[in-house]
Amino acid sequence: MTSVKLMQPNIGQRDHQNSLEIDKAIVDAGPIVPMNKFLLGLSVNYRIRQAHSMKKGSRFLKYLLSRTFYPPEMVDDVFRIGANMTDESCRNAHLSVFSYALPNSIADTKTDIAYWYGSKEAWLGKKYANCLLSKLPSVKIKVFKEFNHGELCIGNLDLYLKEVIEFLNS
Repeated sequence: MTSVKLMQPNIGQRDHQNSLEIDKAIVDAGPIVPMNKFLLGLSVNYRIRQAHSMKKGSRFLKYLLSRTFYPPEMVDDVFRIGANMTDESCRNAHLSVFSYALPNSIADTKTDIAYWYGSKEAWLGKKYANCLLSKLPSVKIKVFKEFNHGELCIGNLDLYLKEVIEFLNS
């Protein structure tokens, strides 16, 4: 099994105080390339409109969510959270996620990293994976056939746990 160790602070060596050493990490379709500003603006506006629909109790949106891989209780949670988000929160969340750029210093990591994404999200997942590979050739890329964003960890927990355990034990 893998471990996460807190480094013991050394007197006189401030660099290591309160730092973490991570042996293995799984990034599940995380955005690591900034979205272009035009698409980001469209995406933010779409999410804000979605949140407004949730505030109004949109049955159609709830129906669409219920037709996904989300379990019913998660549909209710997503709907409740979306209905309580302000426009500013929607904007801030999207800007923080989709403006992120993977730092070049990732090449210096000693962490064993896996990057996973579903084949139904390949239009972005592949771009992110290639970016990560260009900076860290040792990354282990895995594409899950016929899976959408979040579907592995939310909709197929048994397979997700099997894959996590396999990676951690490799």
